[in-house]
Amino acid sequence: MKNIILVGKPNSGKSLLFNQLTGMRQKVANFPGVTVELKSGKFSDHQLIDFPGAYSLSTLSRDEEIAVEKIHEAMHDDNTGLIVCNLDATRLERSLVFGLQVRDLAKQHDKALVFALNMIDEVERFSHQIDCEQLAKDLGASVFPLSAKTLIGLHEFKLALNVIIAQPRNYIPTISVAADDSVFNVSRQIAKRYGIHADIVLKQQNHIDSFLLNNVLGGIAFFGIMFLLFRLFAIQGWILSE
Repeated sequence: MKNIILVGKPNSGKSLLFNQLTGMRQKVANFPGVTVELKSGKFSDHQLIDFPGAYSLSTLSRDEEIAVEKIHEAMHDDNTGLIVCNLDATRLERSLVFGLQVRDLAKQHDKALVFALNMIDEVERFSHQIDCEQLAKDLGASVFPLSAKTLIGLHEFKLALNVIIAQPRNYIPTISVAADDSVFNVSRQIAKRYGIHADIVLKQQNHIDSFLLNNVLGGIAFFGIMFLLFRLFAIQGWILSE
């Protein structure tokens, strides 16, 4: 039985992906003196370990320091069969700063690594498409688009994991950041090529703002929400009084 290590930045859907892969069957280990949990669960015949989130391998907090220490330990552990790096598809540049660092570390230690491009449903909501096949070539590692929330691509990802863990040598990253470059520059370039452009998100937000701030429509929405809240509290009070 090999270990599958799940890593990624905080608030990127990583924990939800872990829950979907393990069916909520998990154990939690606490580190003394810090607010960090190490969760583990079963995936097929293997152990899936959810490492604490981190923004970079260059740590800034004690929590991140614990996460980075565990990642380095996993890279030296012969029982580590696969690294799954979770990327937030809606914030690709931020995710890739950490993702590229982990990829380079995996390549250095001959560890198999794949990227789970999570929250792909949010990207599609903005009518944006990511060419994952070309993205995988630029990253030098396989990329699987999915949504842990809506389950898009999750079945295919589970099937792929079983194949990958059986043939890990075929999934060792093929490229790394050049010595004269930086992960910040590379992540910015890749995100610019594949990620959601800020003006698309801003345009969508402006539509929402225009609706809510409209003198007529905004007022209707406000009173509608207040009415629903009033009804909710009234029903709750009636239930408690029975």
